[in-house]
Amino acid sequence: MAHLAWSQASRPFVRLVYFGNMLLILKSGLRAALCDTAIWNIWQRRRDKRQIAAWIKAGKPIPPPSSVKRRILSNYGVARSLHCFVETGTLHGDTPSVLKDQFKAIYSIELSEELARKAVRRFRAYPNIHIVQGDSGERLAEIMNDISSPALIWLDGHYSAGITARSGINCPIVQELASIFSHSIKDHVILIDDARHFNGTNDYPTIEELRDIFARERPNYDFSVSSDLIRAVPGSPVADPF
Repeated sequence: MAHLAWSQASRPFVRLVYFGNMLLILKSGLRAALCDTAIWNIWQRRRDKRQIAAWIKAGKPIPPPSSVKRRILSNYGVARSLHCFVETGTLHGDTPSVLKDQFKAIYSIELSEELARKAVRRFRAYPNIHIVQGDSGERLAEIMNDISSPALIWLDGHYSAGITARSGINCPIVQELASIFSHSIKDHVILIDDARHFNGTNDYPTIEELRDIFARERPNYDFSVSSDLIRAVPGSPVADPF
């Protein structure tokens, strides 16, 4: 009898869980259906605008939301008239999505096989977006062989827990930079995410170690840190749009 009473009492809770799961499934399906459509692009621009405004109002805390980083990347591309974008760390593909109409060619490397498959499916209608699965410390050199003009290079392939994948090390930044420095073009614009983590622990070099690497390999570059981004730019720096 006690079991029967519990079963009857728990039915509303079971129904709530069921409908909650169904709602999540429908929401996920709707997102997949609308993703990268005109409606999606309008929604994303408005959402990013709200996030950036809230971040500025809050005093620009660290780390900034992804929308701020994407706006900064877009601004660098415009300021330096760059037509090629290279990214390590695709995750859900939101950065290529925002930049897909700005750059003629976009290359994005993702270590996770599952995330890479989803990104390939997401961008199957965009021939200018190339998703590459593998370790960015190794695959970046291959991608650089296909690049024939200065590129905006966004290094965000370091391990950050959650659903992100991990290779042999948490942060392959030294290997990634070696691939860039060995390329025949010597004036790529390089931005590195998560500056706050570059403190000499967990396979991350320090900011000063990175500064020394650039001073040795690219002495003509302006090296700075702002809004949690490490920025290495040939010649003079690029001002943020906010």
